[in-house]
Amino acid sequence: MDGFACWVIAESYDNELEFSSAKLAVDTVIAQFAKKPSISKRRLKSYVMEAHKQLKDQSAKFRLKSSIMVVATNYKKMRYAHCGNCRLHIFRGNAIAHKSLDQSLYQEMIDEGKIPDDEHYTEESRNLFNYLGKSGRLQVNVSKKMVLYDEDALVLSTWGFWEKVSTLEMLDALEDSLEPEDYLDTLQDLLLSKQDEHVNNFTIATVFVKKTFQEKDNKKKIIMIVVIVSIVVLVIAIVVSIFLWRAAVNRSNLIGSIMEQEQRGNIHLQDRNFDRALSEYEAAIDSSGNLRGIRRRLVRENEEIRDNLAARQRIAQLLTDGESQFRNSNYQQAIFTFERALEEAGSSVVLFDTDILDFLDIEHINNRIALSGDHEFIQSLVLTADSQAALMQFDLAIGNYLQAMMLAENIGNVGLQRDIALMIERVRSQSLAEEAAQLTAQRELSDRERADRILENEIAELEADRVLRTGNTERAIELFLAVQNTYIELGEVSRAAAVEQKIADARDSIRQQEEDEQAAIAGGYLQLGDNYMIANNFTRALYNYRAARDIFTLLRRTEDITISNERISLATTRQTESDMTASILNIMQIEAQGDELLLASNFSGAIERYMQAQVLFRGINQMDRVLLLEEKIRGVRELANASTVAVYGEIEAIRTSDTHDNYTYSSESNVNDDTD
Repeated sequence: MDGFACWVIAESYDNELEFSSAKLAVDTVIAQFAKKPSISKRRLKSYVMEAHKQLKDQSAKFRLKSSIMVVATNYKKMRYAHCGNCRLHIFRGNAIAHKSLDQSLYQEMIDEGKIPDDEHYTEESRNLFNYLGKSGRLQVNVSKKMVLYDEDALVLSTWGFWEKVSTLEMLDALEDSLEPEDYLDTLQDLLLSKQDEHVNNFTIATVFVKKTFQEKDNKKKIIMIVVIVSIVVLVIAIVVSIFLWRAAVNRSNLIGSIMEQEQRGNIHLQDRNFDRALSEYEAAIDSSGNLRGIRRRLVRENEEIRDNLAARQRIAQLLTDGESQFRNSNYQQAIFTFERALEEAGSSVVLFDTDILDFLDIEHINNRIALSGDHEFIQSLVLTADSQAALMQFDLAIGNYLQAMMLAENIGNVGLQRDIALMIERVRSQSLAEEAAQLTAQRELSDRERADRILENEIAELEADRVLRTGNTERAIELFLAVQNTYIELGEVSRAAAVEQKIADARDSIRQQEEDEQAAIAGGYLQLGDNYMIANNFTRALYNYRAARDIFTLLRRTEDITISNERISLATTRQTESDMTASILNIMQIEAQGDELLLASNFSGAIERYMQAQVLFRGINQMDRVLLLEEKIRGVRELANASTVAVYGEIEAIRTSDTHDNYTYSSESNVNDDTD
């Protein structure tokens, strides 16, 4: 065709004698190509799939099966598609430029290195994985586009030919062939010379590329495109420069606004107005979300600003929560929150040249921690007294109330003193009333009824014991409370106290189980931290170690807190060492650049690199490297001075030689003048 050409070969594999599946496949592909000529991958595959469909539709007595090779070109480039074991060879000059791979067990054995290429394995090369007409999914291999060159030679062949004739023999036969017909005759003679009794069915097609299609010269068009593209690039560069300048100005203004919000938060923090400080820090964090940057330095700077603001917001949040917990009498949690705020403030990074510790009222926070501890102890005394009063241990309850009231007086809490005094009066009244009620009840209750109720209550207590042993602790506590109330009604104070101990033990069991679960969670955090340490992810390790330490602190497990702190210290040290190592390697690269410049006799450049590395080493306190670089700088300067002196010496020698020559010339001129 004018713009395209196509060659197709095929080989039948079925037992149909009256119908040629290979001819049907070839005719189908040629017809499809004539309708829509193309060398696209999708089109070539569609041609072969249509041939596959025709073979399946025409299968009657026997399943029609065929192998196929399709080669298409636009006279500049070519592409081929194949299914089965037909082959394509492309020869260029005195070498094989390309050889197709078939879909057989033989090719698979070659790919796996089990057999060498171009060996004759008849059984394996006829064992096909894909062929036209097969049932199930068909795989068609389509090559990428390949450029054709003048004098290229293409050989399309079926199995009956390439199974007997090797690639090297095809290449040798091409040397003396001037036309494709001559080459075809030579290949056929070579094949027939190898047969003894039986000649397998075969097909060979040869195509010589005499002259590939060349497009017209588009040099002027290309130059015009380059000029236009250059102008567009220049305009884009100007626009980008303006955009970057405006972005830098906007970034500077935004950072200034963030600094103002952070300073207002610091002032509110200093005034112990923690809610307002928290609001300012949160507003600064929201503003920092608008910080943008593509370069690594800006990205790192943005992350540092956000992280440091988040740390301050976290401290303000802790102080706000601590004050709220203190006001709500949640003293144990308040102690933990205030201590955590002090700890995080001590480890926070300086932001905008301001340290958050300079704005914290440390004395106020420590006072809050001490007051929370006193209030927590008073609460424990009051709760103990309440339990004793409930068990009608009125004397013990009044003793604890009095001790709690004395502590409240010591911390100057008048309102708490008043509340505890009311509790004492209530317990005293309850004691008197209970004594009177017991006397009345004892008088009214006959000995028989009392014995029966005690027996019933003992049975109920045994049932509660049984329920407790089954593990249903909550239900057992309910039963114990009912038994305890009955003992109190009957005046069996000692038995009621014994049941109260069982209730306390059951509640301790529940509490211990909860603490064990929390301890297991904390242990999981420790294990996660260890895993991150092994992976050298020290930031994540620190996060998990601190989470474990927080839980152990709430559980008051001193030994586990110590272990957590040790691992936090180790992770912090390892992270610092890792950062130091990275810094040293980066500075040593600068020093190595100085060495390369020195080898190139670029003394000024070498000194500049050494001095830059020296400043950086001094910043990380690597004084031995600083002294070593000082020696290097001194040595380079001496080399530079020596080189300068040598150059000046050569110049002086040349100048002296020129003066002597001029003097001789002048003398000769004077003599001639006298003679004349």
